[in-house]
Amino acid sequence: MVPGARGSTTNASNPDGVYETTSLSTHQGWQDVRYAVNQTNVYFAPEIAGQTHQLIVGFELSDHSVMNGIYDVTNSGPNCAIGNSATPNAWCATGPDGKPVPGLRTLMDRQIDKGRWDIDWNVDTMSLYLMDTFDVGEHWTLFAGLRMDSFEFDTVTQNAALEKSRYDYSDTLLNGHVGVVYNIRPDATVYVGHSTASDINGGESDVGSSCGYGGICVDPNNDVFIADSAPETTENIELGTKWNIMEERLLINAAVFQITKSDVMEQTPNSSGYESSGSQNTGKNRVRGFEIGLTGNITGRLQAQAGASFMEAEVLESNIPAQIGKTLSNFADTTAFVQVKYAVTDALSVGGALKYESEKYGGQPDSAPALTADGKYAQPVPDYAVVDLFADYQFSKKVNLRMNIGNVFDEEYYLAVYRSGAFLYYGDAFNGRLTLNYEF
Repeated sequence: MVPGARGSTTNASNPDGVYETTSLSTHQGWQDVRYAVNQTNVYFAPEIAGQTHQLIVGFELSDHSVMNGIYDVTNSGPNCAIGNSATPNAWCATGPDGKPVPGLRTLMDRQIDKGRWDIDWNVDTMSLYLMDTFDVGEHWTLFAGLRMDSFEFDTVTQNAALEKSRYDYSDTLLNGHVGVVYNIRPDATVYVGHSTASDINGGESDVGSSCGYGGICVDPNNDVFIADSAPETTENIELGTKWNIMEERLLINAAVFQITKSDVMEQTPNSSGYESSGSQNTGKNRVRGFEIGLTGNITGRLQAQAGASFMEAEVLESNIPAQIGKTLSNFADTTAFVQVKYAVTDALSVGGALKYESEKYGGQPDSAPALTADGKYAQPVPDYAVVDLFADYQFSKKVNLRMNIGNVFDEEYYLAVYRSGAFLYYGDAFNGRLTLNYEF
């Protein structure tokens, strides 16, 4: 498999098993997106029962449409033998030395034409919400909110024979949050909060009727449409604290949290995940974790911030018993970052950042990673650390120039692995960006 390209690698059929075969694939989808939204917020601070309330009332209207299609791709080049093959033919993507051959992009003599559409996805939503924050006495602050989303879902899929299937339904979702903050002293607080969220059946616009990937999920037992399924629900509970110490030169925040996702749409056992039929509302996942962050001024010119999260994911319920108790696919238990910024002059600042992510394992979304025959995790994605640099120059109050250099050491790393293991999502290579900002 060529780094940075999508491809597949499988064992060749040969008596010695000393080489593999490889083939090159390509992005085969196009997408046209239309999105219109209007959001209106009204803020006011009335006195109710002797307390001043900070109220936000708002509504939102959105019209989201996505037309997905495929490209017709033809190649004149066949697969070939690589590795220890004595006489690799002209179509080999990798030479005897194991490195990509020159002219890789034109090697297959590939022709690409825009083909038919296969998914016409549409969701119209009207939302209303109310949020309130108010103090109770000297030390307590209460906050709460409620949101209602009323949507109409209408999606048509089209197969290679130009046969169409329509999926449409509507529903109203209610979610909210509530919490309390205790002000220990002017520079320190403790808080606890609870919030909920919902995902609709078929909410992933680019996968159509692929149930295992967040697409439209139909019950295989009685072939009912998606109206008979409940939305996926997420509950978040968080307990945290914030301290502004050292004469307000250092801010420390820490929190423990638990995120539980219920009524998850799942693929049926032994399914590829591409089918529209699936197991509705049978999955349940949980993530527990701890996070800490620090932000402060080390000196008058040197600023730094750092953070880390330590988490544990677990599949609590599934229609595939072997997945229960396992972690989630493409989930990193540990993430961390450190960033420093130094003001060389009043106008010029330079800095850098280091970000880290631990090992993970590929698999179906919202489910356990792929498993080997003996129940161990397959398809590992190695951990990685990437260094970025930046510089910022303030010409005036209105003009600012910023330069960013990403992945300075051109580290080869991967963000996730596809369920089949055929390809990885390649992280950004060495890159640069120059941005000029002008404030009118």
